[in-house]
Parts: sequence; structure tokens; C-alpha cells
Amino acid sequence: MPVPATKPKIEVLNVDGRVITLRLSDVLKPLSKAKPAGTAGASLFSFVGEVPPADVQAWTFEGNVTKPSEIPLTVDQSLTPDTKVWFTAFWYNPRGLSGPATNPVSTLIQFGGLNKGTIRSADLQRKAA
Repeated sequence: MPVPATKPKIEVLNVDGRVITLRLSDVLKPLSKAKPAGTAGASLFSFVGEVPPADVQAWTFEGNVTKPSEIPLTVDQSLTPDTKVWFTAFWYNPRGLSGPATNPVSTLIQFGGLNKGTIRSADLQRKAA
């Protein structure tokens, strides 16, 4: 069984307070919900800070996922809104051998109860004028 050759694609689907929903997909078939052939799942990692670290030891292991289509993660309740959270992942095969890690993607923690896209900046600008 060969080591996975591709990196997963990570998308932030939604941020609702401290719950971040991610999607992992095959970089070669990003619209498919299937994992790449020969993979058993993906290992997902997070990091809180302004710049993602190069050292893998600085990342927090969030878990292994076998169904990468929609993954809700709840971040630490002590994190304040506008805190930057980074994510990276790699595919692994049935023997546990891992492929390359994806380029990190980030999002910001939001105030509780607000979904991505619910604040209309144009409305806020009109009220301020």
C-alpha cells in the first residue's frame, strides 16, 4: 500500500461562535465527498496564533477522521472572539503511513450565535454614516 501522494484540501464551511465546521476533500476531486483511493482517513491538527508554526510538535492533534465531508470542531471556551485558529491535515493509508500535510488554513473565532455571513457590512456602514 503506497503512502498517499496528495494533500487534503481544507475548507472552513462555517464558524458559529466556537464551533468551526471544516470540510476535507481530495485535492484532485474537490467536489467529491470521497477520500482519495488508497487512503483510510485524515489526521487533523489545529494551532491558535497569528502565524502557523513550521514545527509539527507545536500543532494540536484534533483526531483522525474517516468521513471527511463535514467536521465540526469546538475550540477552547477561553478563546476570545477574533482569535485566529489554523488547521492542517494529511491523508494516511490503512497501514498508518501518512502523506504530505496540506498548507494551513485559518479562520477567526466569532461571537457566539453568529453564523458566517449574517452581518451585512453595508448595513453597518449606512448606520454609521
